[in-house]
Amino acid sequence: MIVASYKPGSPCWSDLISANMEKTTALYSGLFGWAVPEGDEAFGGYRNATLNGSSAAGMMPKMDPQQFEVWSTYVAVADANATLGKVEALGGSAMFPVMDVGDLGRMGVFIDPFGTVFGVWQPAIHTGAQVYGEPGAMTWIELTTDNIEGSQQFYCDVFDWTAEGTDAYVEFALDGNSIAGMMPKPESMMGMPNFWGVYFEVENINDAAAKATELGGTVYVPPTKIDAGHFAVVADSNGTMFNIMQAS
Repeated sequence: MIVASYKPGSPCWSDLISANMEKTTALYSGLFGWAVPEGDEAFGGYRNATLNGSSAAGMMPKMDPQQFEVWSTYVAVADANATLGKVEALGGSAMFPVMDVGDLGRMGVFIDPFGTVFGVWQPAIHTGAQVYGEPGAMTWIELTTDNIEGSQQFYCDVFDWTAEGTDAYVEFALDGNSIAGMMPKPESMMGMPNFWGVYFEVENINDAAAKATELGGTVYVPPTKIDAGHFAVVADSNGTMFNIMQAS
């Protein structure tokens, strides 16, 4: 669907840091049908990927050897500084001061009390992804954490979310609408940082998994049936993890 604006508390954007933009753009363009023009050097070469002319996600060249090549997710907020105040009061911190991004909006990148990095976006000209929940677009974000109870309380307090679920899976909701998920970190991932992951919608999960492999990616979790449809866990040609989802 086309989205003109996001209610505060809604996932609104995702972007990728990549050490090899040519490989990266080739894979995502081939998999999702994105157009990824050259970025503006005034913004460090940041690229806006579009789907049928609508902004879908961002890509940023790796500028610092210590940067991780990851997908980051952002939640819309009315006031990034006020959100930082909530984060700090609840035991979190900022990776760097909340900053203006030209006339596009204000960005904050924070760390929750359990070491999870997450982003917030206070929109101005750039309101977030203009397309959401359709093939080629972001459709879900999901936290993998070693502290389910503490994380649930933190994000509900910061974003006014509610939460329902079990020890195996929690769904966050905003005004009664499910907008994000959370799952406990499996034993195989212990020692790794907690993280927010992003899901992109696809028309056919099996075809998309095969296409990702053909384009140089790796399928780590093959297409799997869940209540919401089918999902797979994929790494792109640089090894960066993301998820694909075929809704029921």
